[in-house]
Amino acid sequence: MRLLFEKYEGTGNDFLLLDGRLLDLSWSKDLVIRLCDRRRGIGADGILVVEANLTARYYNADGSEGFCGNGARCVATWARKANLTWERFRLGQMSIRARFDKEMAVYWSESASVIPMPDGYFVDGQTPHLVCEVDDLNTYPVETEGRKLRQDAKRFPLGVNVNFIAKKGNLTSGFSLRTYERGVEAETLSCGTGVVAAARVLARQYGVAQAFIFHTLGGRLQVGLRDPLAGEVMLQGAVRSVYDGHIEIPTPTPKPMHT
Repeated sequence: MRLLFEKYEGTGNDFLLLDGRLLDLSWSKDLVIRLCDRRRGIGADGILVVEANLTARYYNADGSEGFCGNGARCVATWARKANLTWERFRLGQMSIRARFDKEMAVYWSESASVIPMPDGYFVDGQTPHLVCEVDDLNTYPVETEGRKLRQDAKRFPLGVNVNFIAKKGNLTSGFSLRTYERGVEAETLSCGTGVVAAARVLARQYGVAQAFIFHTLGGRLQVGLRDPLAGEVMLQGAVRSVYDGHIEIPTPTPKPMHT
């Protein structure tokens, strides 16, 4: 079976985007892992599947389903490119509002808690994040320390995304941040929900809910908060369609007919 896809990247967070409206395919964990494999498949941090009725789904590279802020920006960009009226759509369980103004911005509403911990702050929002401050982000062993914290099952039985933020940032020039992502099980070039979590921590520290600028390995992201812990969130940054292509996969077994 020939599977058509488009490759997108949102500040370096890369995805395979497929038009599920044209497919009769069950997204098994094994299929997602195979497609996201950077050596034996196409390679990506995750897969975005557009479905009917203004909905889409997101699968992490390990096959688990979830939510992705950068993925939402890529879906909105794909819809704009296809001249579809997707100013509002659903990604998984989240209702998304999209707006393009030089860069793609997406908005969603969620509640979160920020819990101080010995090594940082645990932010329990749409996805779980740990935000840790470090002195020198350029030399910090993000992969090693991120994996160690992500696998701390005693404190985080459901796993956690781990974000390291440079202490020397400020509200004017922005903050540098790197993320070890759960589900990808590696450092990614940027993480949308990670910068949102970091913005919640900064809002708590500075006592303001405003627009925060983050510098990730993949580029600049802006986060807007109306409230440190609740209400609408804005995530804005660059998105790029990289290429489109196809891959041959085993023909799926026909679904049984119900009588």
